[in-house]
Amino acid sequence: MAGLWSFPGGRLNPGETPVDAARRELAEETGLSVGQLVPLGDFDPTGKGAIDLNVFAARWQGGEPIAASDAAEARFCPLQVLADVPLTPGARGWLARAIVALCPDLP
Repeated sequence: MAGLWSFPGGRLNPGETPVDAARRELAEETGLSVGQLVPLGDFDPTGKGAIDLNVFAARWQGGEPIAASDAAEARFCPLQVLADVPLTPGARGWLARAIVALCPDLP
């Protein structure tokens, strides 16, 4: 999916929980740390039961975005920018869920 914007992610290490893996992968791939992780759901992008991706949202706590070896770039950007960039399939839906989960007071 080269050229598409996406979220950090990866595999569970033996004995690791999805929450622990999400924190580790985020730090490894972006240099960022976050507060409480809010589960948004899970899905299988293959549609064949081969992969179970757990998706979380969180508020930024620290660090500056840096791109790891598997990304061309990592950065903060206004939500308006995301309307004009190519995202991985389903990413816009997960972004919407994250906004609702993290900003419940929005109209």
